[in-house]
Amino acid sequence: MTHIDYNNFILEKNRNFNEQNSILIETSSDDFRLGTHLVRKSKENLYVIYYYMENNFSTIYFQGFDIYIVYIELESIVMNILSKYDLIGKDYNIIDRPSFNLNEKTLKYNLEKIKEENIDKIADEFITFYKQNALPFFEKWKDLNVLYEYIKDKTEEELWDILGQFAPMKKAVILKLCNDSNYQEFMDSYFQKQKEYFDEDPEDIDNIRYYNASKELKQVLDNTKPIYNV
Repeated sequence: MTHIDYNNFILEKNRNFNEQNSILIETSSDDFRLGTHLVRKSKENLYVIYYYMENNFSTIYFQGFDIYIVYIELESIVMNILSKYDLIGKDYNIIDRPSFNLNEKTLKYNLEKIKEENIDKIADEFITFYKQNALPFFEKWKDLNVLYEYIKDKTEEELWDILGQFAPMKKAVILKLCNDSNYQEFMDSYFQKQKEYFDEDPEDIDNIRYYNASKELKQVLDNTKPIYNV
């Protein structure tokens, strides 16, 4: 059996469970790798469980499961601007963009070898993991306002760890959407910092991109109404 065959087995065995829980499936694969997103959608969020398979010289390995949330309200603002100014690829998929990273418990197999005798176990573990780990995680971080309460007093260094590469932009969006009184000061400070970098070296491609992205982010957010705590 190939890694694609094993994945089809897992999905088929859990088909009724996935349908009953409104879990949508998105899989991408080539001859050597396969990634599967199992997604519950709401108007505001994508609740994602992800696992990965690898075909290494005809030995199939499995690594899973990871869980994360995409806050559509946040990412639709940030990622569209980043894509526009070539800070991420134009072909980005929002489903691949966790809105935050935390050391939550996930079930890892550390690229365990898949054999026909343990594929049933892996398929069953998904349902157990969904009920015991994913659902509580999704409920705990159910909307952007929960993340706001968690990050609003974090240090700059802590924010990089939590929000990732574009932490200041994400924080600006979160503050605005969650009606934080510090939004304007934070946004103006971030924009001014990017402008100073640009003024120091206006030929540097990164300075150009970040300055233009910060300028548009400020324009967008200054004209965006909060949706939480109003």
